[in-house]
Amino acid sequence: SPPYAMTNFTAQTWENRIGDMPYYYEDPTIIGFLATHQPSVWMGDYGYVSLMPQTGKDVKTAANERAMKFSHKDEKATPYRYSVVMQSNEGKVKGEITASARCALMRFTFPGKGMQRIIVQGINLDPSKTDFCNRYDRRLKTLRGWMKVVPEKNEIIGYNPDRQSDPFGPEMPNFNGYFVIRFDKPIKGFGTWSDNCVYRDKNEQTGTRMGAFAEFDAAGKAVTVQVATSFISIEQARENLAKEVPGWDMEQLATTTRNAWNKVLGNLTVEGATPDQAAIFYT
Repeated sequence: SPPYAMTNFTAQTWENRIGDMPYYYEDPTIIGFLATHQPSVWMGDYGYVSLMPQTGKDVKTAANERAMKFSHKDEKATPYRYSVVMQSNEGKVKGEITASARCALMRFTFPGKGMQRIIVQGINLDPSKTDFCNRYDRRLKTLRGWMKVVPEKNEIIGYNPDRQSDPFGPEMPNFNGYFVIRFDKPIKGFGTWSDNCVYRDKNEQTGTRMGAFAEFDAAGKAVTVQVATSFISIEQARENLAKEVPGWDMEQLATTTRNAWNKVLGNLTVEGATPDQAAIFYT
């Protein structure tokens, strides 16, 4: 993301919550590419949405089932761009992210065999992760995420009302994190899922741990994805996308975000420092 962004985009190795980050360096697998609003490890996420590429015949929805192994030697991370190569049963899958303040471009390059699928998770209330500061009783009773696949527009839209800090704050009945997800390849197959149940050809879903999926004819090719977020409405997410990421050029967006970081960091110049000292200072 650029400096002062509303939404941050990151590879996800862990189901984040209060006290847990979405990415742990020691983890061996990636479970998603996350649009997150978690401000620190001590606070919960809110209005999040995640995407994960997938190969193979069966639709795998649970985080541990859709996880792919990766090595840090196949990973590149900068403030303006991220990429990683993951291993599926059918071959290597590459994931890339670059982002603006509220939107992102993601690109998933698939192997030359197997089904090409992108799983979207719009809300993740996992009671197995409960503890004294992550309580689910009221959230499970009152919160419902919503998602809809729109094949004719190559889109998935939805909202997520979850706030992981909900037990510690006032009720916010009108809160939602809205998102618009648009693909550059035609959707050839689709469906939704809730908990462990998959509903092929169903285009609309509500629930507390649910999402949707889209399938493509992209063997050996890449699918580029626009991801737009808003706390106002789906229409506002579309407007954010039109303003910030109107096209599909990852190189251009990465350059714009890199320049934004250099402008901020360029306000101060360090002299007489080792490269490690300079990195610590600018961080």
